[in-house]
Amino acid sequence: MAKTRRISAQSRRGSPGCLSMLFLLICVIAAAVAAIFIFFKMRTVEVVGAEHYAPEQIVSASGAEIGSNLVFVSKSGMTRGIFAELPYVSEVRINRKLPDTLVITVSETYAAAYVAEGGVYWLIDPSGKILERCLERPSGVMEITGATPLMPTVGSKVDFGEESELRLGTFVTAVEALERTGFISEVQSIDLSGVYDLSVRCCNRFNVELGAPEELDYKLEYLDAIINDKLRPNQKGSIDLSKLIEKGEARFLEEY
Repeated sequence: MAKTRRISAQSRRGSPGCLSMLFLLICVIAAAVAAIFIFFKMRTVEVVGAEHYAPEQIVSASGAEIGSNLVFVSKSGMTRGIFAELPYVSEVRINRKLPDTLVITVSETYAAAYVAEGGVYWLIDPSGKILERCLERPSGVMEITGATPLMPTVGSKVDFGEESELRLGTFVTAVEALERTGFISEVQSIDLSGVYDLSVRCCNRFNVELGAPEELDYKLEYLDAIINDKLRPNQKGSIDLSKLIEKGEARFLEEY
């Protein structure tokens, strides 16, 4: 004889306990969502690390709006907005400080050099990014010679046309070495006409042949020793260090 299964009406409808738990869970989720919209509204935006730009510029570029929901802000969108509008910014970190504060922390780059093109001067940071367009020749930064930028655009990497990547790589390597050795403030110009034959004008009295952009820290430290220990304060001329690594040669030709 076949067995008969009996299913009660209560089993078919579900137990009252399960329905109560489901209703309670829905209420908790609804309350949590409501709390997020009610209690986590942005009331303050803090800006940390800005020097070139005013905090108001950082906030405006980020698109942060007082009164918007702090939990649902798009940190990636804010970061893109800041980079797009403010070229001196090199790094952005955005954090929420609950219940009502957004913290924007920025790091800024600086103008390491400038390059002239058609009577206009373009400021460039150590990575080769174009920071600013100037109508007057900048002071206090070295000039890039021997290379002309093509279609320069603020916020983009400088394009030197033929062998641009090599020239830009030489520039970045040279700036890093000049920074490490503390020589960058002494350099008036850097010649990028020969990517494997780097030369600089320094101390307003020396033309220095550095040769290939290798072992630049050693070459610059050697140059510093020559200037301070071997030459008189009023001497001018050319210093050739292009054979320093291969042959240990350093030559000075005085200018009278």
